[in-house]
Amino acid sequence: MAHYDWKIGEALPELGAHSVAKHKVIEQYLDRYLDICVRTPAQEKQRLTIVDGFCGGGRYAFRGAELPGSPLVLLRTIAAAEKRLNACRPKGFQILTNFIFIDDKKEHTDFLRAEIEASEFVHLLDKSITIWTRPFTEAVDDLIVMGIDGRLRNPRAGPHEAKPLRCEHEL
Repeated sequence: MAHYDWKIGEALPELGAHSVAKHKVIEQYLDRYLDICVRTPAQEKQRLTIVDGFCGGGRYAFRGAELPGSPLVLLRTIAAAEKRLNACRPKGFQILTNFIFIDDKKEHTDFLRAEIEASEFVHLLDKSITIWTRPFTEAVDDLIVMGIDGRLRNPRAGPHEAKPLRCEHEL
């Protein structure tokens, strides 16, 4: 298993070709998944919760270039799908998504936070984008409980919305 480290102000970790392929699979899978979920033309929204349990810092070096990591791949894929689906529906379309990005190293989540703050998704940070610093194995039980009691519904979803996600156990 590859080991990557991110620290603000230091060189980016080099992404393996297998991870580039994984990011393409994620994009294609989400596009296909959404096409299947929203087949009904009258449907105006779709709610999702996406958890990246080993999110890393959100940016890599690859063959002399910089590439987004899985958190930004996920964010951009959902935004592009929403734009595509919105364009072909007379009443419009929204993908109401909670993103939960988890990594056990504070340097990684600090780096990811800085990446998102510098991105087109800054307005979603701490609203529908939540970043936890803790081992994924410790987060799983909380994610299950949050799903059962409805706290994984999107904060933008409407009158029965859940409060923005917060982790009481953040380090």
